[in-house]
Amino acid sequence: MEAYDRVREAVRSGAELSPVYLLYGDAELLKEELVRDLRRRLVPGDAAAFDYHPVPGEAPEGQADPLIEALDAAGVPPLAGERRLVVVGERGWFSSAAEERPRADEDGPPEEGPAGEGSGQGGAEPLEPAPGADRGLERLLAYLESPSPFSCLVLLSRGLDRRRRATQRALAAGNAVPCFTPEGQELVRWVVGRARGLNKSLDTEAAWCLVASVGRDLGLLAREVEKLAAYAGQSPRIDRAAVELVTPWGAQNTVFAMGDALGEGRVGRSLELLRDLLGRGQAPLRLLSIIAWHFRMLYAARTLLEEGCPPAELARRMGIKPFLARKFSRQAAALDRVRLERAMLALHQADLDIKTGRLPAPDALEVAWLRISGPEPSRSSLV
Repeated sequence: MEAYDRVREAVRSGAELSPVYLLYGDAELLKEELVRDLRRRLVPGDAAAFDYHPVPGEAPEGQADPLIEALDAAGVPPLAGERRLVVVGERGWFSSAAEERPRADEDGPPEEGPAGEGSGQGGAEPLEPAPGADRGLERLLAYLESPSPFSCLVLLSRGLDRRRRATQRALAAGNAVPCFTPEGQELVRWVVGRARGLNKSLDTEAAWCLVASVGRDLGLLAREVEKLAAYAGQSPRIDRAAVELVTPWGAQNTVFAMGDALGEGRVGRSLELLRDLLGRGQAPLRLLSIIAWHFRMLYAARTLLEEGCPPAELARRMGIKPFLARKFSRQAAALDRVRLERAMLALHQADLDIKTGRLPAPDALEVAWLRISGPEPSRSSLV
């Protein structure tokens, strides 16, 4: 999220703004909050009535496209604000037909290649739309050739296909800002930062528990953090006990509990928790990702302990909190390196089975769980 954070800080600090921002990705909350920051800076208070021009994602059928009027207004100096602000909803002009998400850690527009983001089907688009095909798009392309110095244009899109003419002109005119839902530790850091913005200290264990309970929906996570801050009252700290009490369901049915059961070889309990989580609508790939992280931590703990690393040094060497290091070292001590490697291979195979459609996601996870917790396979079974 570094690119997103840099742009948001520039908006808040009063730094020079780009005339065009293309916000792309699946995280609607991140887009909404960046647009809100731009509104507060450029068209605060009553200025919004004159200089803020939101344009819907779909042009009204049988009516003039409001985008054309908004772009015409963008060329006129603002009446009350610092600049006019034009925000255009998703219209599919910047995405490929079958949009795929770029890398989760990406900080800029995805690179293209034969099988990469934006490769699509059917070759490149024409450099210009067919005459009369979409007057809104034609007007936008003309505007992007020479953006108005009086305005800031914000374009919203779920994806980014750099072969498309609209994308090329938007990138030439301004900045593309990735707005994707963070994952794993980055998501936990986002939750901790959200609490910090409310003057609360949310420890890492509590943040992991919250993510396990709520999932990756940033809007839901933000609301739960607000609830936790209100529950904490005058206390500056939010701990795991508060999360388990306030959030929708507690520790018995969390991903943490499932990971612990799996790491400790309690296959029956881990399968029970897996089925419960899936039944509550948790995404199979998200569960797989968290369990894969769990076993990577176990492998790292086992390796460090074999190298003679003092238990007190594990947390620093692994880059995690001491309570997590203690838990992983305890579980890792009961598992040899071969078993841990077998677990990671089983999780990798489950990922392939799900993504290729070889097995339904719940079945692929259960098979992986059984392979991890089951007895060591005989040599004959491997032939």
